[in-house]
Amino acid sequence: METLETSLLDGPVNTPVFDSALDETLRLTAAPFITREVVQEKTLHMANGQEYLLRKGDRVCLFPFNSPQMDPEIYQEPQKFKYDRFLNDDGSVKRDFYKAGRRLKYYTMPWGAGTNGCVGKQFAINTIRQFVYMLLTNCDLELCDPNAPMPEVNASRYGFGMLQPEGDLLVRYKPKSTL
Repeated sequence: METLETSLLDGPVNTPVFDSALDETLRLTAAPFITREVVQEKTLHMANGQEYLLRKGDRVCLFPFNSPQMDPEIYQEPQKFKYDRFLNDDGSVKRDFYKAGRRLKYYTMPWGAGTNGCVGKQFAINTIRQFVYMLLTNCDLELCDPNAPMPEVNASRYGFGMLQPEGDLLVRYKPKSTL
């Protein structure tokens, strides 16, 4: 029988709940600025009807943390962590999100989007998956203080990638005993 560890090393494994929790974590913590140079003149049409003329050579800076990632029209209670936000009721992966009645192609952008997306995305995701699997299968974990509040995020890091917590959430761990 193939183990999850082997599957992770050999290729993708079907873990929709974990994938949803990871997507939700990234939605709440990835806050990069995405900058682009305009290569040809274009009118940018906004969802609210506004239009902007982008001239060749202009620099555009997007901040996807505000929209789409924290937009209450796209995500109900966007400040709240919901591990199953990216799952349909039947447990399948949810990829249909809407704004102003239109389906969004890019509903979250922690890795950028389109042809300019992060080239290391799959490596990072696989590394996170392997780390979490190894931690959960090899260690017993518990909060040092089960009543400790979650640390707030440091808002001064907006635009620099991942938001860091203001403090620590202490965890006690020990290797699992083997029989």
